[in-house]
Amino acid sequence: MKAIGKYKDNKEHGRWTYWFLTNKKQSEGSYDMGVPIGEWINWHKNGRIYAKGSYNKGLKSEDWITWDSLGRKVREETYVKGKRTGKSLEWNYDKNEMTIGSWENDKLNGVTEWWTLDQKYRTLRVELKDGVRHGLYRSVFSKW
Repeated sequence: MKAIGKYKDNKEHGRWTYWFLTNKKQSEGSYDMGVPIGEWINWHKNGRIYAKGSYNKGLKSEDWITWDSLGRKVREETYVKGKRTGKSLEWNYDKNEMTIGSWENDKLNGVTEWWTLDQKYRTLRVELKDGVRHGLYRSVFSKW
């Protein structure tokens, strides 16, 4: 890996860019005295974006989006102080399904559902509390 950036008091500071050995970008973002801040972008080796999101004082914050190497969105999630919080969406193209879940303090909480990608059929519904199954569990193929 190659990198270009500046140091301040022996810590990364300001804008940094990293490259794979193939000379394609690997990641790019900023540091404040060695701590990641602001928007960061990561790339797959083929040049497509892998992930995009923000850091606040070194912790993931706000919305993060991840794509596969073909450029298809595979995950959307929100972070508060480095922990997943709120609704998340995940796509699995090999299984033709998507997952809709709710996070609280980095643990699945509430109802999580698995759907076919076209959202016509729900294949699984699980209720969770603090990341543990709690309540109704339903594994069916049902139209919404």
